[in-house]
Amino acid sequence: METLAVNYLATSEAFVWCAGNIRNAPLEMVPISSDKITVNETSNDIPVSYAIYNGPYKGVFKRMEQRVNGKRVVRYIDASNMAELLVIRGVDTQSTSGLKPQSKLRPIQDEINQVLKANKHNLSMLANGGRLSLVFTLKGAGQDEFEDAQQRLKEQYRGADAAGTISVISAEDTKVEEFGITPKDMDFEAMQKTAILRVAQEFDIPGILVNNDNSTFNNMDTARELMWDDAIFPVVTSVYEGLEDFLLMRFGISDKDADLWFDESKVPALRMRRVEEVKARREANVETIDELRTVLGLDEYGDGGDKIYEAATKVPLGTGFDSDPRRDVVKPNDDG
Repeated sequence: METLAVNYLATSEAFVWCAGNIRNAPLEMVPISSDKITVNETSNDIPVSYAIYNGPYKGVFKRMEQRVNGKRVVRYIDASNMAELLVIRGVDTQSTSGLKPQSKLRPIQDEINQVLKANKHNLSMLANGGRLSLVFTLKGAGQDEFEDAQQRLKEQYRGADAAGTISVISAEDTKVEEFGITPKDMDFEAMQKTAILRVAQEFDIPGILVNNDNSTFNNMDTARELMWDDAIFPVVTSVYEGLEDFLLMRFGISDKDADLWFDESKVPALRMRRVEEVKARREANVETIDELRTVLGLDEYGDGGDKIYEAATKVPLGTGFDSDPRRDVVKPNDDG
């Protein structure tokens, strides 16, 4: 499940290779990374077949449609009918193409490259011991000598890998001046924080979880709940729904008889929310003890747990009393 979730989160696609007769329950299921999958044929921008060209799971899986429990189901089957490629796909909101859904990494690729190159730049500075950026002025150099020196300087100084390298050239008169900004001026720490927050924002992760400068115990707990609601649940829901449809079909089980989901009571960030929910539902007093225990993932209590209890002091309206409002009037006796 972790591999499927990671693949879906990064690429909005998840693939599972399934062994066994396509009419029966699968004998084996193996998650396949999307970089090993090739769209082999297309029709109207819709994948007609997928291919795995290398490894033990290689094969070509062609699209087929069928009706299962009244619903149209798209499957990708190999020629032997003994292997199937389960495809769980998101929706590309930026394109009408059916080839590839949009990855959340695409809009933030500049921020990711910025962080990676900044780290590489700083490592190169430490390793090479030179300045951040220099200007070389070659006086009296001929055209050939100038072009040769220029080429060597570009090779040594261009890109993050070359940061801080020291060049030695031969020229009649060479002047070297610092021209760039220093690492302090660039403020790599602030740049990285900004880029990391941008990445977190794209994946709907609360910024406080990646930058805890102003964090407290209370807002951290709230942030974790928000991360589950906004970032984790959408991915988990898509993956589980894809698996559920596939497995129920292959096992011959109606979707009315079974559901595939994880035990939310095992998640610390969600456990206290469920406890508070049960408290509120208990006060409403419209459910049995066993029903409330089920919400917490606990076994039913059994004897007496299937009843709804009320305080002994509570009785139905009008019980044991005369409904005549004059019942409280004290009438004098004949002697009075």
